[in-house]
Amino acid sequence: MEIPEGLSGQPPPAARRFQYEALHRALYLQLLPHVLNHHRLLVDLHSGADPQLGADLICADSALCACLRTAVAGAEQLAGVEVRVVPLGDEGADLHARTIIPPANWPAS
Repeated sequence: MEIPEGLSGQPPPAARRFQYEALHRALYLQLLPHVLNHHRLLVDLHSGADPQLGADLICADSALCACLRTAVAGAEQLAGVEVRVVPLGDEGADLHARTIIPPANWPAS
C-alpha cells in the first residue's frame, strides 16, 4: 500500500507537536481496516518526505521482532542504511513509534 502524502519523521517545533501527533494518529488509523487481523508487521519505508531515512519494521510479535533483528544485522546489503525493528507496545520501544501508532491497529500477540 502506498500512502501518497506521508508525514516527516523529523520532530516538529514544540508549537506544532499537537498537530503533528494528531496527523500521525489519523494516518495510522486509516490503515486499521487494512492491517487489523490481516498483518502482524508494518513496514514504513520512509520514502517521500525523508528519502535519506531507511525503514521501520513495526511489529507486535516479539518472536518476529527477534527474527527481524537477526536478519537485519546479518544483511550486508543494508550496510549504511538505517533499518529499525520497533516492537509495538514494548515499554522499552522507541517512544515515537510506540505513541504514534494506535495499539488498536494490532491484534494481541
